Amino acid sequence: MPDVAAVGLMICLSSGTLVAVAWFLGGRHWEDGCQQMVFSLLLYGLAFACMVWLSATGYPEWFSGAYVLYAGGISCSIWALYRFHKAKAPTLMLLGLPVLTAFLFEVFIESLTLRTQIISALFLFSYCWMLYAMVQRQNRPISPGSWMMLLGVGLLACAMLLRVLFISISIAVSAQAHAVNTLICSYAILFVALHLTSIGFWVMCRDRAELCMQRMAYEDGLTGLANRGTILQMMERALRQSHCYNNAISLLMIDLDHFKQINNVFGQQAGDQVLIDVGNVLQESIRPQDLLGRYGGEEFIVVCPDTQEQDARQLAEHLCAVIRNSVQARSAFKSWPVTVSIGLCTCTQVPASKTVESLLYKVDLALGQAKEAGRNRACHYVDQPPNFKEA
Repeated sequence: MPDVAAVGLMICLSSGTLVAVAWFLGGRHWEDGCQQMVFSLLLYGLAFACMVWLSATGYPEWFSGAYVLYAGGISCSIWALYRFHKAKAPTLMLLGLPVLTAFLFEVFIESLTLRTQIISALFLFSYCWMLYAMVQRQNRPISPGSWMMLLGVGLLACAMLLRVLFISISIAVSAQAHAVNTLICSYAILFVALHLTSIGFWVMCRDRAELCMQRMAYEDGLTGLANRGTILQMMERALRQSHCYNNAISLLMIDLDHFKQINNVFGQQAGDQVLIDVGNVLQESIRPQDLLGRYGGEEFIVVCPDTQEQDARQLAEHLCAVIRNSVQARSAFKSWPVTVSIGLCTCTQVPASKTVESLLYKVDLALGQAKEAGRNRACHYVDQPPNFKEA
C-alpha cells in the first residue's frame, strides 16, 4: 500500500504530464481555449498537491490554498469553454469563484464539515454551469469530444455531490483518519475525470478544425452557400437524374446589378454584407428541392430540378422582387436599393449528351440579355429565334 507521499508524487507527476500533453496537443488550437484549459489543469494539479501536503503536515493554510487553486481551475475551465464557443466569458463571476471560496473558508474555518459541504456545493454549481453551457451551445449533433468532456465534467460534478451528501469521503476529513485509502480513491476518480475533460476538450477543438477544413472545400467562405465547384457537381447530378427520370430542369443565374459601384461608393465591407444578405434572401426564397450556390464574384446559381419554364419564370420574378424590396447597401449616411438581373434556361427533355457547360452557356446568354434590357429583370433563353424573351 503506497503512503501519502507516494500518492502526492503520483498526483504531481500525472498533473504535470497532463499539462504537458495538453500544451503539446493544444498548441494548434490556442485561440480556441486550449491555453485556458492548460492553466486549469495546472491549477488543479497544484490544488491536489496542496491537499496531499495538508495530510502530511496538518497545516490548514495548505487546505485553504488548495480550495482557492481548485476554484481557479474551475474558472479557467469555464473560461476555456466560453473561448471555444467564441462567447464573452462572465469575467466577474469567474474571478469571483476563487474569491468567494477563500471567503467561505475563512468564515467557516472552525467548522470543517460545514465548510467542506458549502464549498463543495459551490463547486457542484460551477460544474453544473459548465454542463449547461456545453449542452446549450451545441448547434449540431454532439461530437465524440463533447461526449468525452461531458462525461468528465459529469464525474467531477458527481464527486462534488458526494462530498456534499457524504462528508466522510471528503479528502479534508479522510486526510486525518484513513488518509491513504481515501486519497487513492479520490485520486482515481479525479484522475479519470480530469483526463476525460482535458482530452475531450482537445478532441472538440480538433473536430471543429477538421469540420472547418471540410467546409472550406465545398462552402463559400463569405456566404456559407455551396461554392463554385460544389454547385457544378450538384448540377451534374441533377442533370443525370433529370435524364434518368425524363424530367425538366431549369437553371437560374443571378447577378447583382452595379455591384462594383456599390463597392466603390459604400466600401468593400458593405459590398460583402450585400452578398451575404442576398445569399440569405435566396436561401429563404427558393423551394426545398432547389439547389443554391455562389458561382463567383457577385453571381449566384439556382438549380431547379423537375421545373418547367413557367415555374422557373415565376421563381425568377419572385426573386427579383424580394431582393429589390428587402436588400440595401448601407452606410452611415445613405442607402442604396439592391437589384439583380437573372438569366433562365429550361431543358424540358435532358438528353444523355447534355452537359453542364452547355447549360451554363445558355443561361449566361440569357443573363446578358437581361442586363442589356435594362437590368432588374429576368430573361429566359429559348432555342428558337428570337433567342431571348423577357420573363
